Amino acid sequence: MFDLSDKTKWEKVSVKDLQDPINGARCVCDHYWIVTKDDEVLFYKMGDSFSMQCNSDTRISNSGLKYYPECRIEFFKVLYIPEKYFIGAIYENCF
Repeated sequence: MFDLSDKTKWEKVSVKDLQDPINGARCVCDHYWIVTKDDEVLFYKMGDSFSMQCNSDTRISNSGLKYYPECRIEFFKVLYIPEKYFIGAIYENCF
């Protein structure tokens, strides 16, 4: 299981903060996200980049859920993700 309280490895962002368009954000559409009990989505820190904890395939999201204590999978039609989460990411040009 992952220790989601480790701020050196994880960033959490309130779902409420990602549901309205903001200047410079990218739309991530039709994805299943790992969501904390406090209604936050997760970003895993990988050096200077991040890995969004989501997938367009519910089977993949559900298979990883066992590593996230007290979390659930939630589908979002669209979330507006700040650009900082894309810089240097392996999926920089995927969304």
